[in-house]
Amino acid sequence: VGEQLLGERHVLAIEVLGDEAIHNLATDSLARAMGLELLVPYARLPDDLVTVDSPASANVDGQTGVIVQYGPATHGENWSSESGEQLYEPGFPHEGLDAFPKLETPRVVDNPIYETLEQVIEVLSTYQSGQAPSVRSTLAPH
Repeated sequence: VGEQLLGERHVLAIEVLGDEAIHNLATDSLARAMGLELLVPYARLPDDLVTVDSPASANVDGQTGVIVQYGPATHGENWSSESGEQLYEPGFPHEGLDAFPKLETPRVVDNPIYETLEQVIEVLSTYQSGQAPSVRSTLAPH
């Protein structure tokens, strides 16, 4: 099923660990459905995902299909801002009435903006040169 969804497209999915906008379970499910492989190094290995060493290229039936984990980072801002804010207690959803408790004080997070951009530039430049895109780890998540 996953390989059929990838088809003749190259896919790079960037996952922010503890994402407050799109839960990691949703991103992991999408990666499984598309047949993406998790780039090494990673912070956590979701069930049923296969790993691939860095750099990865043409790793799924001749197409590049990779999910990369960044953390700490904040959703979307890892592309556009050196820092962001986490607003909720990590580990959500929590048990009890308040599944998404807010932090008393937002936590400032240093975003990997330069590492994310470096990775994406390499993906685009290898593709533009006529090769299957190459995805290289630029920062190990923790």
